[in-house]
Amino acid sequence: MISLVAIGLIYNIAGTVILARAFGAGHAQALIAYAAPHTATDALRAGFAAQRVDGRFGAAFLLSGFALQLVPALGVEAPVVVHVLALLTGAMVLLVYMLMREQLAVQGALAVSAVEASSRGTQLLIASQPAPMPVLAELTTVDETR
Repeated sequence: MISLVAIGLIYNIAGTVILARAFGAGHAQALIAYAAPHTATDALRAGFAAQRVDGRFGAAFLLSGFALQLVPALGVEAPVVVHVLALLTGAMVLLVYMLMREQLAVQGALAVSAVEASSRGTQLLIASQPAPMPVLAELTTVDETR
């Protein structure tokens, strides 16, 4: 039977690939939209949400892989059932990730849009109130204490 160290290594490789997908997905337009949220499109929001999904799944795989490698390193003998469960669980989670990634990204993007819409309402209320303008004398005053 395959050892827990090897299973953990498989988890780590899968996590690294998924994290690389998350980190490699950024591009200039997305960074500009992040700096200026009012220019973000639904596609960019979905892209950011997909990055978040990738990051979470990748980190979970990495941490699980390290935990699986730690078990035999501590001298614990795990029964064959644990090995089989670790393989099956990893395969199922990877399958869920591959099938649900887009749907989870869309749900995340919708949640971000809803939060932005609700905060935009409060920003409109704040923006509708006149802001105090600085007096020209305050802008041109020279500090004479120097």
